[in-house]
Amino acid sequence: MENSSRQRRLSFAGNLCASADYNLDRSGEHIMYVLGLNCGKHDSSAALVKDGQLIAMAEQERFSRNKRAVGEAPVDAILFCLTKAGIGLEDVNAVALGWNYSRTRELYNEPADGRDQREVLFPKSVFKATAIPPIMPVDHHLAHAASAFWPSGFKESAILVVDGGGETESTTIAYGNGNGIQVLESLPLPGSLGHYYAAATRYVGMKARHAGKMMGLAAYGKPDQAMPLSVDETGLNWRGLSELEHSGSYSAMESFRAALEDHFEQNCFPFKKGTGEDLFAYVSFAASAQKSLEEAILSLAERACSLTKQRNIVLAGGVALNCSANGKLARSGIANNLFVQPAASDSGVSWGAALVLSQRLGVNMQSEAMRHAYWGPDYSHCDIEASLNDAQLKFERLTHEELIEQVAMCLHHKKIVGWFQGRAEIGPRALGARSILGNPTDRDTLIRLNRIKCREMWRPFAPSVAEESFHHYFDSPHPSPFMIVAAKVHESMRKRIPAVVHADGTARPQSVRREDNELYWKLLQKFGEYSGMPVLVNTSFNLDKEPIVHTPGQAITDFINTEMDVLAIGNYIVRK
Repeated sequence: MENSSRQRRLSFAGNLCASADYNLDRSGEHIMYVLGLNCGKHDSSAALVKDGQLIAMAEQERFSRNKRAVGEAPVDAILFCLTKAGIGLEDVNAVALGWNYSRTRELYNEPADGRDQREVLFPKSVFKATAIPPIMPVDHHLAHAASAFWPSGFKESAILVVDGGGETESTTIAYGNGNGIQVLESLPLPGSLGHYYAAATRYVGMKARHAGKMMGLAAYGKPDQAMPLSVDETGLNWRGLSELEHSGSYSAMESFRAALEDHFEQNCFPFKKGTGEDLFAYVSFAASAQKSLEEAILSLAERACSLTKQRNIVLAGGVALNCSANGKLARSGIANNLFVQPAASDSGVSWGAALVLSQRLGVNMQSEAMRHAYWGPDYSHCDIEASLNDAQLKFERLTHEELIEQVAMCLHHKKIVGWFQGRAEIGPRALGARSILGNPTDRDTLIRLNRIKCREMWRPFAPSVAEESFHHYFDSPHPSPFMIVAAKVHESMRKRIPAVVHADGTARPQSVRREDNELYWKLLQKFGEYSGMPVLVNTSFNLDKEPIVHTPGQAITDFINTEMDVLAIGNYIVRK
């Protein structure tokens, strides 16, 4: 299977294979398996749901090692989900796609290429099933909305979906309750906040996918520039961009992006697109773009809460990964409760699509609070020990208590530790399963970690903290288990944990509960016994331009080839 997905590129023009007269009523069956897929242009993923409950989920990039799995079918992710559940493809009742391809094919003006989608998604060389389950489309923004509402734990909620775009929509407001999700309003393409922020990111000299870096850069500047996006009493105002006249059309996207860049050149400073080598000349521009995005998010959230008469709100879509905007929303008072699930970008669409289709097929859905993000692959002690032996490394096998004791002591002595434990996280953030850890009390940790990951020295790192101590360090209404809501660091704590405090005095914390990740929680507590603070620097276990490590062998290779001092992998510890 290794790298096999590289040859299986998925086209928007592939033929749908859902039959309009197929009898999908499975309400009388005892078990309902629905396989959800995202097969868009990026963030390909698969999620398997049993009677409305998530069993397994994975992103294709982890298997193919191609960042964001651009254009790839999630074949390896599908195989993992089925294997984890101990079932075959023939046991799946239906497959849900998180895009309505009959609409996108027309919008992209691409003719069907004659390929049957079944051949791409379920190649016979991999899946031996004689029959493929029916494949049914779910509108993209509806899948996003479901991925946010059903795991929120809210009985009812306002829903805000903001991304690059769905089939015709750039933004969607919906209402969720026990009966399902009702779409209330949508803003048409091409006026997309996702594409707006991507255009601003390109203007400073970075790639469009570097929105997270753009957000970090913004903290160094003052928002004093005139941007093409503003908020007034009528809602979002794009300052009369004529490209918005082509409402609901993808054909206007390129001209919309060009108009944005033209506005930047005519009205902003510096007066030309950056090269990436002079990023700090663009800090006020970045701050202005970030502020305008935050104002737009708050305006849309206020609209969503007003329409639904709700004080709960959930967010989804790629823009929902903007933790600074999420932090402003959490502190704004617009809503009492905010939930953003960790795979908020298109990788989470597979889960949402599976939930939508499950309800359509008769599953009695319940909104249940998502407690953790560990739904990916794990490895046995035998797998790990074999990989260590293959690498000819000296190692010790320890009990969990011994492992915690030794790793905490190493961190206290300011060692950098690779941490590979249990099932992998979903989403782009490391949450204590595939992490590189450091001591937050020394700014040298930040410098060493940026060097290990080949990152710019101005970029921040995030903290993990035992939930019991969360409010002692961070000014935020609620704990943040998924590292997706920025919080202000208390002034009295900023000099005590300098390696995780950004230029604007904020951090992107992860609160850790014992019942969600006991091993990691114990490590935080043990480190707290030594240092006085149950806080660690936590960054994803990957090198520059690579997805998060997937196998023990990849973790070992990164450990060997970098300045990491210690590797804690399963019950094994390796020191340099």
